[in-house]
Amino acid sequence: MMEVTGSVPGSPTTGRYESELDGIIKKLRLHCLQQRVRVDLYLQDFDKMRSGVVTRSQFRRAMHMSGFTSVVSEREFDVLSAAFLGKDPTTINYAAFCEAVDEVFTKKRLEKDPMAASTAHIAAHVLHRPPNELTPEEDNILARVQARCVADTKSLGIVLKTCFIDFDKQRSGKIPPTQFERAIPFKLDPSELRLLMKKYTAPNQHIDYQKWINDINRATADLEAPPPTFTAVPTPPTAENRRSADDLLADLRKHVKQTRLRISEDMVDYDKLRTGYITPSQFKGCLGRLKIQRLPLNEAALEALSEKYMATDSQGYPKVHYQRFINDIEEVFTAKGMEKDPSKTLTYKAEDFKNVSRTKTLSPEQEERVACIMERIRTIVNSRRMHLKPAFQDFDRATKGLYQTRTTSKKRFERVLALNNINLSEEEYELLGQKYESSNDPLNVNYVLFCDHLEHVEANGGPANFVPVPLPQAKYLRTGKTGVESLEEVISDIRAQVLTQRIRISEFLRDYDRLKSGL
Repeated sequence: MMEVTGSVPGSPTTGRYESELDGIIKKLRLHCLQQRVRVDLYLQDFDKMRSGVVTRSQFRRAMHMSGFTSVVSEREFDVLSAAFLGKDPTTINYAAFCEAVDEVFTKKRLEKDPMAASTAHIAAHVLHRPPNELTPEEDNILARVQARCVADTKSLGIVLKTCFIDFDKQRSGKIPPTQFERAIPFKLDPSELRLLMKKYTAPNQHIDYQKWINDINRATADLEAPPPTFTAVPTPPTAENRRSADDLLADLRKHVKQTRLRISEDMVDYDKLRTGYITPSQFKGCLGRLKIQRLPLNEAALEALSEKYMATDSQGYPKVHYQRFINDIEEVFTAKGMEKDPSKTLTYKAEDFKNVSRTKTLSPEQEERVACIMERIRTIVNSRRMHLKPAFQDFDRATKGLYQTRTTSKKRFERVLALNNINLSEEEYELLGQKYESSNDPLNVNYVLFCDHLEHVEANGGPANFVPVPLPQAKYLRTGKTGVESLEEVISDIRAQVLTQRIRISEFLRDYDRLKSGL
């Protein structure tokens, strides 16, 4: 322990002060070790003569530049300033401070004393973190959560590492908590998710997903080995577990129609000869990997779908006729053989899915306020020739990151508008969030319907239940005129503006003529 000089305001005893200084130095060492910060490089810029001392204000600036202000408080800064006072009370001996902090990397002046004691134990002590201890009640809850995850991994054929590897660019086995929450392929309650992250939090506050995957894989292997050392919590029989294959197909059609999901791509990979048949295990594995939200395909559902499409291939082996399954699902888009029978009646029409994108009905006062807000946003979008839907789609990523849900969270909805310089008040954001609240998830906003209403487009083939407020009449182009002008005068004014401002009118009008019909 370095010798401590000076006094700290509010510190009654020197012993208490020394223990407090030890904790501060340990926090700074941990920050330097994790972020690879060499604080002496920042302080030397203020010490041109290399005297080893700087003023208190220069010391504070260097602490801020090195990122220490997020680690130490104002009180702790006063402790450091008093502990490392120079000969002049107005200066700070930063050389002693840097030597104390940099011991986490190496011991200085080893060229003069090669036999000096190593400082490797300091880094080990700084990085040492007690294990994440849980209470007995939390252990029981976590055991049930792990049991569900193991059962779902085995029944759905999920490869857990593929869900997280895209977020781990350095392949370190650890990712931030927010990314872990996005990537985890299981539907967990917020309390269960927090408990899981608490158990597998690494010293750098990231989630050690590789350790969690190893525990899941180990439990899965133990489940298959006799005698079993793991017993999954049985799921009580419910109406959801006993759903028929026809009901499951109806839900799958609705989901495929909304998300434009192509379910044939994974199944075709198993059918090298394009026979239209795959094994039941391959069929269940493909369905288990489908990125479907709020429609969990459990083991009973997969078994029901496999039995419905079970057939015998040309070699006489029992297999699943996946091509017939794909044809039944993709009937929501079109019917097979339309080129041979153009008058064929489609089984499903757009009106069958019209009710999935409807806005929420508000009070008359709120509806009028929303109309004014939409008109203001529409004026900004049209004047700047902006296209908001791609900006929303950048924030629209499902739990497993492979398809778009047509919805985004309310915070991200506000963020997209703010990034495009569409600034609204908190009350106006709240009104828009209520108006375009997703029918499936009250916490999300249906941005597709919002963008359609901005462009006065009918959503999903049905009339959009939104009445736009008419735009105010444009002012005359030529200032200082009163009364009604003739057509020739208006055209003359427009020509003058086009010539002086170098405006291409066709570029503005072409945006509203998608078919390039000239009308």
